[in-house]
Amino acid sequence: MSSMFRKKKPLLLFLLPTLIYMGLFLYYPFVMNISNSIHEIKGLGQAAEAVNSPWFLNYRQIFEDPKIWTALRNTLIFTVCTVVFQVGIGLVLALIVDNIRRGAKFFQTVYFSQLLSAPQLWD
Repeated sequence: MSSMFRKKKPLLLFLLPTLIYMGLFLYYPFVMNISNSIHEIKGLGQAAEAVNSPWFLNYRQIFEDPKIWTALRNTLIFTVCTVVFQVGIGLVLALIVDNIRRGAKFFQTVYFSQLLSAPQLWD
C-alpha cells in the first residue's frame, strides 16, 4: 500500500485541473464576497470605494431590518424540508428498489432508459 503513494506526480497532475477550477469558481468568489461585504459600494457594477467605517456597518444594517428574521426563518424551513424530504424519499425509493427480487433487470432497464431519455440532461 505504501508503494501506491510513492509516485505523487501523476496524482498532482490529475488533481491540478480540479484545484484550478475550485480556486476560480469556489474560493475566489467566496473571498471576494467577504471582502465586498465590508466595503462601501455605491452601485451595481461599480468598484468599492473604501472600507466602511465601522467595517461591520453593512451587517448592522442587515440585522436592524425587521424582515431579515422572516427571511432567515423561511430559509431554515425550506432547507430542513428540502433535506428531509429529498433524503427521505430517496431512501425509501432505494429501499424499495433494493428489495425487488423478481424483475430486477427489467426495473434497471426502465430506470436507465428513463434516465438517458430525460430532456433536462441533454438541453
